[in-house]
Amino acid sequence: MALDCPKINATTRAIKSSTTHKDYNFNLYCQTNFAPGLDIGGGVNATSLNDCVQGCINLIELGTDCVGVVWDSILNLSIGHNCFFKDSTKGGLLISQSFVTHPAAAILVTK
Repeated sequence: MALDCPKINATTRAIKSSTTHKDYNFNLYCQTNFAPGLDIGGGVNATSLNDCVQGCINLIELGTDCVGVVWDSILNLSIGHNCFFKDSTKGGLLISQSFVTHPAAAILVTK
């Protein structure tokens, strides 16, 4: 899935698990963060929003409560990774055109 912003903004996509081939529905948002600091694990590097979402799907299929991801298209974060798995949507969506980086969010709609 290309990060085709703003075209993908506020759309819902069915994303297929790479292992079970089950579809998971995610709402996609451009220039968006959510639940800052409420991450599962330490995060990973992902080359695309789709790869980041696949990581969340893998966690779901292993029994972890992953409710979505925040992915940054520019890997220039000092923490060394650009894909953040979330276990909460606490605080709602944080949408801004002035982020220093270019985040995108994908939030699970149904399991």
